[in-house]
Amino acid sequence: MKLPRTSVLLAVTFAALLMAVLIPLSGSLVDRQGARRTYTTGIALFGLAVFPAFLLSVVYQLSSVFASGITPLLMTTFLALGHGTPWIACGYLATTAAVSVCATSRIRPSDMYFATGSASPQTHTADLSSERAPASAAR
Repeated sequence: MKLPRTSVLLAVTFAALLMAVLIPLSGSLVDRQGARRTYTTGIALFGLAVFPAFLLSVVYQLSSVFASGITPLLMTTFLALGHGTPWIACGYLATTAAVSVCATSRIRPSDMYFATGSASPQTHTADLSSERAPASAAR
């Protein structure tokens, strides 16, 4: 893509700072709205933002920050297959967002704690300022 090194570094730094702000905000949203709703909304917004963001060359530059290490390799391959156009890469990212939305929307509240081994209810229904456990957790 032949972008200046400083521009890429600034974009990655901006993304890291943005994540530092958004992670606590996301936690607060999960506490108030629930994990499934917050996650599903985030993935849906990601899917909608893929094409405009790619047009600004941001997704390609920041993909390693937001996704796994193989994503830059996949994006490079998709760009090559598309002869330099972003449409195959954007289609892949939009598809992963759609699959994530479908999978997340099928999660039951009890599934949210399966991976952590916790039997606690979702925190959006609990009083987190209290030191005692929520009544539903004692059951």
